[in-house]
Amino acid sequence: MQAKRTQDFPLDPTAAEEIQQRLAQEVQLIPGPQDARWIAAADVAYAKDSDIAYAALILYDMQTQNVVEEASWIGEPDFPYISGLFSLREAPLLLRAFEKLQQTPDALLIDGHGIAHPRRFGLASHIGWCLDLPTVGVSKTPFFGDHAPIGNKRGDTAPITDQGETIGFSLCTQDDIKPMYLSPGHLFDLETARDLVLRCCTRYRQPEPLREAHNFSVRLRA
Repeated sequence: MQAKRTQDFPLDPTAAEEIQQRLAQEVQLIPGPQDARWIAAADVAYAKDSDIAYAALILYDMQTQNVVEEASWIGEPDFPYISGLFSLREAPLLLRAFEKLQQTPDALLIDGHGIAHPRRFGLASHIGWCLDLPTVGVSKTPFFGDHAPIGNKRGDTAPITDQGETIGFSLCTQDDIKPMYLSPGHLFDLETARDLVLRCCTRYRQPEPLREAHNFSVRLRA
């Protein structure tokens, strides 16, 4: 599958941030598909002794609970690590992996953040905008915003806010474990993004498709 839209980013951080702010205006926060069967999930691992990145992508069948396709790309990122501009480093790697995917997914889960970002354009928003597919960012760690207390029962939710605006949720995906942190990337709103993530968390803290993508990235690196 090919990206529907592309955007070149300059290496100058200030100029890159201005483009992020502009593209964030094109992110659509609308109800996403809740009966999605084909979920693509993406993760990137890095070599321990070099800058080589292993971009891993899987397609997960929610009906059979199996991985039905894998795609990957291995190479060095073109953009340095800069906080708030992380998507400029990883999005090009993942998009190269998406080019190898044969089947178009119903929705995407990205190991990263969506609108829970200073300019509302994190990695999940970047990927979702490029592919024009419903996308949610999910992470084990928070990045941006204020985090309200959360309960410890499966389904407990607490908002992530910035200046009074809810930009994501912390979500308890199983009883008595640490929450996951999610935010819409593109073509999802807050509630349907949360519902999809919880639906994908069948046994573990992490959504099953993302867990499979992470395992794939580790295998690639090994």
